[in-house]
Amino acid sequence: MGGLDCKFASRKRKIDKGQALALRLQGIDEPTIAKKFNTSKQAVNYALKPFKNIISFLQSQEGQNIINNYNNIKSNILDYSEMVLITDILDPSKRAKATQGNSAYAFDKIATHNRLEKGNFAGNININVILNQVHQQIFGTKVEEDKEEQQYIDGNIDDGNNTSE
Repeated sequence: MGGLDCKFASRKRKIDKGQALALRLQGIDEPTIAKKFNTSKQAVNYALKPFKNIISFLQSQEGQNIINNYNNIKSNILDYSEMVLITDILDPSKRAKATQGNSAYAFDKIATHNRLEKGNFAGNININVILNQVHQQIFGTKVEEDKEEQQYIDGNIDDGNNTSE
C-alpha cells in the first residue's frame, strides 16, 4: 500500500469550443459558460484564449459596423460570385482546368446560398433560362435554344399532365 489512494480521480471535461465561442460572442460571460459545461471559469478562459482578439474586435463598435456592412452587401457579393461562375461555365477556355460540371456545382452552391440569403425558398429556377440571359449579356449572342423546350418553359406546350379540357 505504498501510495496515496485517491477516491476522486481528476478527469478532463470537454468544452465544445465552437459552442463556447458562440455563447461568448452573444455576450454571455465566462462563469456562465463554465456552468453550462460543468467546468471551471479557468478552463473556459483557456479554451477561448486563441479567440480573445477576435472576440474583443467583434464586440467592439468597429467590429459591429463591419458585420452590419457585410450583411448589407452579402447578397451583392453572392450575385457577383454567381456571375463569375456563370461566365466560367459558358467560357470553354475557363473550363480548361475545371470541368463544366465542377463550375456548375460551384454555381449551384453559390446560387442556393444567395437565394436563401434573399429569402427565396422555392428552388424551381430553370438554369437554362438564366444561362441564356447571362450568355447574351456577356457574349452578345444567344445560345441556340430547343424551341420545344422553351415553349414548355413558357407554358405553351402541354406536358401530358394537363387535365383541363
